[in-house]
Formats: sequence, C-alpha cells, structure tokens
Amino acid sequence: MIMLMLEITGILLVLATLPLLAELLILTAASLMPSWRTKKHDAESVDFPISVIIPAHNEEALIERCIRSLAASARMGDVLMVVAHNCTDATATKAEAAGATVVELNDPDQKGKGCADTQIEPDRTMKASVEGGSSKPGNRRRKAK
Repeated sequence: MIMLMLEITGILLVLATLPLLAELLILTAASLMPSWRTKKHDAESVDFPISVIIPAHNEEALIERCIRSLAASARMGDVLMVVAHNCTDATATKAEAAGATVVELNDPDQKGKGCADTQIEPDRTMKASVEGGSSKPGNRRRKAK
C-alpha cells in the first residue's frame, strides 16, 4: 500500500513539473537561436543626421570645451549649432573657432532657450539640445568592431 502511494505521488510530481520543464527547454532553445528579430541600436547604427542645438548666453569661458566635447562624438553630417543669444562677450567668435555653426540672435525682447529651437535646419530628422556651458567627460560612444 505504501509503495503504491509513493508511486502515485512520484507520478503526480512528474506531471506537475512537466509544464515547467517544457517551458525551460523552450526558453533555452530560444536563447541559443540567432537573434534575427532584434536590431542592434547603438551610435554607429544611426543613419540620419543629427543637429545639436547649443543655446548660449555669454558662455565664452566654456563654449569651446563644450563644442570639442560634442565634436568628439559627432559623425559625418551631424551639425553642432550654437545659438548665441544676446551675447555681450566673445561666445560666437569662440564657438565658430571651435568648429560650430553659429547663429547670432540679438533681440532683447526674446528671452530663454526656446528661441534657439526655432533655428533648427528643416531637413534634420533629429535634434538634441545641450546647455552651452556643459561638456561630457570623454568620448563614451561605442566604436564599431
């Protein structure tokens, strides 16, 4: 009698774990298959031009470092555009010397960074905005292998 109960219990345990075992086998097999559905999205796979808008107001002390920092990650066709807004210093001159496209806006009635966004080139697919006094601590963009 005890042997029969042990056999029935064993069979029930096997039956209860079969769906979990099947799921584990399916997941293991799927992880070994080539990932044809997933596309790698990194900095090298972006194939459209990016405009980086850098609104700046009297940032002559920091603008060159900001441009050099962004230029280290820029690709062919990307645009670094400094919008020198109501500047009374050499922000525009230093930004141009560092390699950025510069747009000077001298309108004291317009204030804030919103004015800079209107300067984007219409054919650009994507834009990013960066504070004129900022920089990143090195080129962290992945390199293609």
